[in-house]
Amino acid sequence: MVDTERAIIVTESFRKNEGLPLILKRALAFEEVLSRMTIVVRDDELIVGNQTKNRRGVPLFPEYAVDWIRDQMDDLMTRKGDRFFITAEQKKTLKEIIPFWEGRCLRDQILGAIPPSLKGILGHGIFVNENYTMSGPGHISPRYEFLLKTGLDAVIHECRQKREEPDMVCPDHTETYNFFLACEITCRALIAFAARYAGEAEAAADKTTDEPRRKELLRIAEICRKVPALPACGFYEALQFMYFIQLALQLEANGLAICLGRFDQTMIGYYRRDIEAGRLSREEALELLECLYLKISEIDKIYSNQATRFLQGPAHGQCITIGGVTRQGRDATNDLSYMVLEADRDIRLVQPDIAVRIHPLSPDELLRQAAVNVKAGINKIKVFNDEIITQSMLDLGIAPEDAQDFSFLGCSEPVIEGKTNTWGNSGQLNLAKCLELSLNDGRCMPAGTRMGPNTGRAEDFASFDEFLEAFRTQVRYFVKYLVAYDNMIDVFHGTVAPLPLYSVAIEGCLERGIEFNKGGAVYNTTSPLGVGPITVGDSLAAVKKLVFDEQKLTMSELLEALRTDFEGKEA
Repeated sequence: MVDTERAIIVTESFRKNEGLPLILKRALAFEEVLSRMTIVVRDDELIVGNQTKNRRGVPLFPEYAVDWIRDQMDDLMTRKGDRFFITAEQKKTLKEIIPFWEGRCLRDQILGAIPPSLKGILGHGIFVNENYTMSGPGHISPRYEFLLKTGLDAVIHECRQKREEPDMVCPDHTETYNFFLACEITCRALIAFAARYAGEAEAAADKTTDEPRRKELLRIAEICRKVPALPACGFYEALQFMYFIQLALQLEANGLAICLGRFDQTMIGYYRRDIEAGRLSREEALELLECLYLKISEIDKIYSNQATRFLQGPAHGQCITIGGVTRQGRDATNDLSYMVLEADRDIRLVQPDIAVRIHPLSPDELLRQAAVNVKAGINKIKVFNDEIITQSMLDLGIAPEDAQDFSFLGCSEPVIEGKTNTWGNSGQLNLAKCLELSLNDGRCMPAGTRMGPNTGRAEDFASFDEFLEAFRTQVRYFVKYLVAYDNMIDVFHGTVAPLPLYSVAIEGCLERGIEFNKGGAVYNTTSPLGVGPITVGDSLAAVKKLVFDEQKLTMSELLEALRTDFEGKEA
């Protein structure tokens, strides 16, 4: 169900703070969202925190884009995929909100700045970047180990100190000051958000006649009074702390693929201390972990009709990584590695994804347990080769001490834990269309429209290598424009949509006084996707074999079959 509460609060906050620097407007809007949104402590919860008042509600983010909301709100209940209920009253409210954001939101500013040459290429639809023009970047693995050990009170103290450090006559003093102030406001807001849940749990405890539930509610309240302000001391506290961060990052920017990182490494100390002290049994820990899974599965997102074509369904890449090696190269498998898999077998929901890192010293039991999940039809298990990925990290220039400390997010992107702004899935390039253009001298076969560069008549190619080079030329041409478009979007995220909480959650930003979207992370990349590589690989192999190697048909015959959609030429 669509929930307009966040959109209303953000709009009111921006109107009220019109004259302030943008990063402060963003921080204050986030603070108002967390202080005013409806919160719920449900009867069956041990981990608390809600994205909207409805368990499967989706908030809206007008500061990123409003054109699709304005034009498609009537489609939301009837479109092919990702249908969401929306009321007539909500539509009326949105129509009142939208005019404020027209021209102000991220997408309007990006689209208004696209030069004509790039706009023409975009019109062909051979590459797109719908997601990054309508939401925050997401695709991060927060530095949970640091946050859990430090607590946000200590981060606030650091921000207060650092905003007074730069020389007032330095040109960037004001920007740096406002950056640290925004991070401080954001951390305070999240602490107050947790305190609201403590109050809600205490109120529920006063009303209930169920004594076991009353004790659970008072424990929830006790934990929410402590975290995320202070460091977590036990497994339960660490889980609740982690979920508050996980939820708040979604509420700040609506980004995809915010993952929980190397969960078994981050959480094992809290688990072992509780077990050894007798504060927690394995069964209780498993139940708490499964409660976390249930909460992660509540998080949902809503996108435009266009984005829904490739972002459909509730799988939002909130990945947990287990196994692998330590930073010192030793096997990292532990008790929680197996518990993560067991909880997934019990819960069987779309989220979280589970990534299993495998290396030569991985215990056979880890492989067996992962195979049990696969055999059970839990198709979220992803298995990765540690040695290959570590080497690829080194090849990219990642520091050796970091190269082994990677986790996964989204579909399959490896990132250095807590240090990376990966910009994963930043655009999709249709490789199969590039192949089609290479067969038709840069023209679209169905429409006849010129889309790509002249690469010659396919009938005149004397060798497969000439055909392959024509394909590569088409790909290079569109990659160049995709890079230009991504760079534009990247710059506008930094100027229009700064993210204070992301800057707290990723190492490098606070340390250097640089906001996340402006390159504050230790490692900054851009990672668009080539769509249809298997189709292209099969097609290239077929052309090489049948046209050039065995000469069973001519290029002219192949082209005629393609242009007629194989009518009468199925063989």
